[in-house]
Amino acid sequence: MKLLTHHLLSSHVSGATEVHICPVEFNPQFVGPMIPKVEWAAFLEVADNLHLIQVPKGPVEGYEENEEFLRTMHHLLLEMEVVEGTP
Repeated sequence: MKLLTHHLLSSHVSGATEVHICPVEFNPQFVGPMIPKVEWAAFLEVADNLHLIQVPKGPVEGYEENEEFLRTMHHLLLEMEVVEGTP
């Protein structure tokens, strides 16, 4: 289950303990509109449970045009697949 899917299904319930990285082609037109839908408190809680580093604490100003931010969020939301944990 992609971290994005886990996040959307679990909202404020955490439980992810293991992820695999599955490369996905970068698509800023998909990632950009997803940013306002992220529940940042829950997202950061899961990131902390997984001991992820370099996780943005929230959207940066002008994120729609910030390729570095969008690539980071693309990686976190779309390339990380939760393989152990509860949604």
